[in-house]
Amino acid sequence: MHDPLERAAHYRKQAMKCGDLAKYARPAYLGDFYRRIAVRYVLMAEEILNEARARGEIADKADRRAVPSRTNATSSERRGLWLGLDSRG
Repeated sequence: MHDPLERAAHYRKQAMKCGDLAKYARPAYLGDFYRRIAVRYVLMAEEILNEARARGEIADKADRRAVPSRTNATSSERRGLWLGLDSRG
């Protein structure tokens, strides 16, 4: 798994799993725990892609196929979308 896009997709998949666990976790503190882990995975995926772009390994838009599309979404809003926490309605 040396390809940056594959690694980022792997971390995003893990973030989705943790996000799903957070939705149904009881007691509530476990939900918070899983949510924080999911955010870490999303940040790790973003960092991998940013480093790969800086090294010229991928184009700027090559990873957009895996990112939820929202016009003018900030990075924290995109993280929330990955976790199912869409606050914009």
